[in-house]
Amino acid sequence: MLKIEIDTDRYTVGEIKEFLIEVIEFFELTASNLPFEEVYAPVFPHHIRLDNDTCREILNTIKYKIEDNFYHYLKGIEEYVLYHILDFVWEGTEHTFETETLTIPTLIDIIFEDIDFLDIGRLVELYQKNPKIVTDFFNVDLEQYKEIMPPDILEIYVSVKQKPKQQRETLTIEDLIDATLQLLNKFQQLIRYKKWNTFIEVGQEKELQTLFLPIAEEHFKNLDVTVIPEGETGRGTVDFCITKGYRLRVFVEFKLSSHNSFQNGIKYQLITYLLAQECKYGIFVLFALDTQSLERETELIELAKEINKLYNKQIQVKVIDARKNLKSASKIKEFNDI
Repeated sequence: MLKIEIDTDRYTVGEIKEFLIEVIEFFELTASNLPFEEVYAPVFPHHIRLDNDTCREILNTIKYKIEDNFYHYLKGIEEYVLYHILDFVWEGTEHTFETETLTIPTLIDIIFEDIDFLDIGRLVELYQKNPKIVTDFFNVDLEQYKEIMPPDILEIYVSVKQKPKQQRETLTIEDLIDATLQLLNKFQQLIRYKKWNTFIEVGQEKELQTLFLPIAEEHFKNLDVTVIPEGETGRGTVDFCITKGYRLRVFVEFKLSSHNSFQNGIKYQLITYLLAQECKYGIFVLFALDTQSLERETELIELAKEINKLYNKQIQVKVIDARKNLKSASKIKEFNDI
């Protein structure tokens, strides 16, 4: 059985084990009726999808660790695969695969303490710039995720790891921006893959801010970085100021796409806050509630470039897919629908 912690009496470890076995058996039954590349391959990292033997070996190991009576921990690659199997079954059954007490999203919350394995590419990028940010700040051990990395990314990681330790002891503004973007990536994963988009209602930006704040505080807990919600600028309140002293500050402004003129969040609102506080760096975050607004990312990036050039600022744009009615896995036909 997997080594997990349960803080409720609504279900037992045995019930979780039985439900996990049912999910895996359902997945295998579905896969047995289709070509390997249509079901099995999509739950594995791209670089091993064509290696049938390796894929089956990983799946068999996961099954053994679930079914065995001893407690086991999952390796990084096993976490990745099990997560995608759970997500595949939940989406493929259109959110109907459940028991009286357990659903697949509940399993995901119980089994996975974090979901760093979904963002290894970004973490390796950060590791290249400053290994200490990943190891000491995010508390991520990339060693356990080496099997998830494609060969070229693994080569980069190994080369950086083998260099003499010449890590920067102080945080730079670039580090703070990277860390904030990493935080937004994590928040995006929670919204999309842990179904937090169900909490988002039209016009309810306050709800988003409430969800985001504890995640941000946990994210920055190992560094002397402060997350200030609704920081006063003298020209209104910016949603979040992420700061380590006056010199290192990043303003973050949220907008739901349900706003009639959400682009004004960049054009007038965020830039006004930055100018009022003589802060150079900002991130505009659009939560796209529909496909039309999701497709306006390029337009917003170009608008930010114009504003940056005009006012000598550095505003970045992050668009988060917060649509509620995503296609189920069985209906996905394009990469962008994943």
